[in-house]
Amino acid sequence: MFDVLAFVYENYWNGNDCPEPVTLQRRLHDVGFSPDQIGDALSWLGGLAQAAQGLGQAAAESPAQARLFDDAAAPVQPSLRIYTRGETERLG
Repeated sequence: MFDVLAFVYENYWNGNDCPEPVTLQRRLHDVGFSPDQIGDALSWLGGLAQAAQGLGQAAAESPAQARLFDDAAAPVQPSLRIYTRGETERLG
């Protein structure tokens, strides 16, 4: 399933370019993914779309949540990540 999701992301990263699910399913099959992989990935993407839609509705219903979404659109300030010694050793 993750291979299918990676393929979809790499080829259709702009949501407007992504075909309808039936067409996408056919293209994924033509590329060589198995029906099980395709079904799992499309199911996961459908759940993700429903969750995102639910968050948008919740923000519209709650002023407090709407502020959270407004903050998410604010410009991002630069940040610095300090790695622990264990992380540095693991990352190399």
